[in-house]
Amino acid sequence: MVDNTTKILVIAPHADDESFGCGGTIAKWAYKGAYTHLVVMAIGEGCPDEIRYEECMNASYILGIKQVTVLFNTYEAKLDTLAQKSIVTELDRVIDEHPYSYIFIPYPSHHKDHKITHEASLAALRLGAHVHIPNILMYEYTYPDYSTPGGKFYVDITGTCHKKIQAISTYKSRIRQFPHPCSPLAAQTLAEMRGLAIQANYAEMFHVIQMIGD
Repeated sequence: MVDNTTKILVIAPHADDESFGCGGTIAKWAYKGAYTHLVVMAIGEGCPDEIRYEECMNASYILGIKQVTVLFNTYEAKLDTLAQKSIVTELDRVIDEHPYSYIFIPYPSHHKDHKITHEASLAALRLGAHVHIPNILMYEYTYPDYSTPGGKFYVDITGTCHKKIQAISTYKSRIRQFPHPCSPLAAQTLAEMRGLAIQANYAEMFHVIQMIGD
């Protein structure tokens, strides 16, 4: 059950991945009182990208995200130049900040930053590394080409899909025109497809890495 005691951590390779991947769920659970901490691995490739950061903050406000942390500013598309140990150490520190109930991590995708973030997230969530054991869910993008064995977890976002699309639309420096996958309409179309699986208007689907029952 999600309520005002629920704490959520979303780990995103770049600013906008959180909105594409789980924006509807974040908004829905924020309405129920959940506290969400967004960790963005990198924003910008050179000097601090103030436009992207402002877009991220605007999207976070729309979704109800309470805390935003950027770990490696200016390292977009350059996470492979960092030692994995340094990335995992930073994620370890963040994970220990709160007793998170849910941690959302990205699937590997085709982008090296996404693959590095995925692998580092799993390493940081290794058994025995942290006192509190969370539910771990892997979110997808509008490149729905990743399959994994195991269960799928759906969230009906019929009431918050408009917030997801609104948040995505704030990333004016990133979004493209449909039928490009990085477009608001592509995100809405995928939400409609996922909704069909659970007889809802819109849904988000997550691959289950770990789920813990009461």
